[in-house]
Amino acid sequence: MPAVAQMQQGPGYWRYVKLVVARIRARGLIAALFALLAFIATVLVVRAEPDKPGSWGSLFSVLSVIFAALTVIRVSMKPTLDENYSLAYALAHGYVSNFARDAIADLVKQSPQGRFVVFRPQGLDELDDTAVAAYKQRIAQLGYTASVRRLESGKRVRDILMLEAGQSEAGVLRYVDFPSTLLTLKSLVDYRSAERKRKSELPLSSDEQRLITQELIDKFFDELVKLLATDVAQGRVVFTDSRMVHL
Repeated sequence: MPAVAQMQQGPGYWRYVKLVVARIRARGLIAALFALLAFIATVLVVRAEPDKPGSWGSLFSVLSVIFAALTVIRVSMKPTLDENYSLAYALAHGYVSNFARDAIADLVKQSPQGRFVVFRPQGLDELDDTAVAAYKQRIAQLGYTASVRRLESGKRVRDILMLEAGQSEAGVLRYVDFPSTLLTLKSLVDYRSAERKRKSELPLSSDEQRLITQELIDKFFDELVKLLATDVAQGRVVFTDSRMVHL
């Protein structure tokens, strides 16, 4: 088993394309395209009548407008550091340093061949209490005996789901965690939508919110994989989804 076994994910670029399209619609790129057409028309006029008074002035005026419009759009579409870097990456580092590292160390003591299983949601709704309860039922149906183990790390105390398999894997424990820390991302997305509304822009649509949330979840797990690629975690960390694969 590799150091960190990942689920197969759909092509990330397709989600990115849909996100870019959603952002384009909200930021007036259509207007910029009309300006570009006006520029092309002006260039054709100048080429047809280069000596006509005002032709070159019109060309430079249209060019300036287009440059300004595209600059504004480019800046507005560029993700801020706080949105797409700080929070997702900070959550990953906090998750490892405040919980996962100690949980894996405890797992190794209890079961040298044990696995640390992290649930990877496709949306934040998969982390609500009702969804998690359904996943636990699914785990029981797969034949695992589940119990709760209380982990202590300094002043922090946290419970984690511990699974025991049948005779074929006697003594091999699994710690399964549903990273509720990701629910923090909802506050960020809600804040971004409120900021758009405050600036008299179109609020984020439900599709935009879903795509941005998924983008941040992907960044969280990309960083998590790097952080967990350590000697102590080698061969023990796997990711699962709503199908409860890779347990």
